[in-house]
Amino acid sequence: MNPVIIDTFIQSTINMFKEMVDLQVTQFGDLLPGEDYLNIIDTYASVSFSGKFRGRFILDVNHLLGLKICSNLMAEEVLTLRNKLNLSGISELTNTISGDAITSINNTYHSGLRLAPPVVATGKNLGVAKIKMESVTIQMNTDSGPFKINIAVEGGEIL
Repeated sequence: MNPVIIDTFIQSTINMFKEMVDLQVTQFGDLLPGEDYLNIIDTYASVSFSGKFRGRFILDVNHLLGLKICSNLMAEEVLTLRNKLNLSGISELTNTISGDAITSINNTYHSGLRLAPPVVATGKNLGVAKIKMESVTIQMNTDSGPFKINIAVEGGEIL
């Protein structure tokens, strides 16, 4: 997978966590190759994109971090993720990270990429079956808990 795409999504994740939810992100671990089945920590949102190539971005957070993200976005304490309004916070953060990354890629490489609306889910023992795209997972952390991002891309060249 093209390292420019990976680096762009990592940087957008770091930037949007700081700008939108006032959380400092630290990256840890190596880039891990995508698995046949992506075990979800607690809550995830996914945004697909297409244009000169296609792919998707997944943000996967633990429950406490999800609550912190939504509380910071809404400027009030959030006690549950099990309603549409609160889950929309995770969805909005994921959509903004994806939009920032895709805008950067489009502005630099004229890729004509467009985003699909995000999908968000929360619960125990969730998983995402591997789609037929090359993907990488990056483990990250904040003071409020760990999370991971998964980036998958197929087709086209951006360079």
